Amino acid sequence: LRLKDIPWDQALDIIMQSKGLGVRKNGNVLWIAPKDELAAKEQVDLEAKKKVLRSFTYGLYVLTAKDGDEVAAGTVNWVTQASFQPPLVAVGLKRDSHLHALVERTGKLALMTLAHDQKAIAQDFFKPTVREGDRLNGHPFEPSPTFGLPLLTELPYWLEAEVRHLYPGGDHSLVVAEVVEAGVRREEKPLVMWDTGWFYGG
Repeated sequence: LRLKDIPWDQALDIIMQSKGLGVRKNGNVLWIAPKDELAAKEQVDLEAKKKVLRSFTYGLYVLTAKDGDEVAAGTVNWVTQASFQPPLVAVGLKRDSHLHALVERTGKLALMTLAHDQKAIAQDFFKPTVREGDRLNGHPFEPSPTFGLPLLTELPYWLEAEVRHLYPGGDHSLVVAEVVEAGVRREEKPLVMWDTGWFYGG
């Protein structure tokens, strides 16, 4: 190869192409290796990242929102308390969902914790929301005391919250909301993702 008077980055590219090499940048470090080795390493890194993210512990919840007669409900699991004072919760919501649209539009949400034996209810709210009278996806609900949002009466714990921040991320937004009302119907062990055999992460 004759590389005289060729800028170093172009020369490097020419050499790598002629030798079947690939390059990946990590900070200020360039990793140069055969392309198939780099692809294999990326696959291993991807699998490790997926396993680590799936090791995070999550509960399972049903979140609802309402705008007039328009109602949305869905099972969510990326939920955590984010502050004692004021009491804040943070929720990851899929950006292309109806639930996200209503929460963004109204700035209000209701969140209910599923009990350990309510996996079937969680499954029912993976589906699009269907309202029939006082039922959502076949489950009874009542209006919340402050915002009139649907509260599923079978679920043991509930809260209402008002959105304080909404941060668009990748395919989900991070919603930070302040709890304005909460209630306990009965004491129950919560349903957690690990016990279901499901994964939503990675």
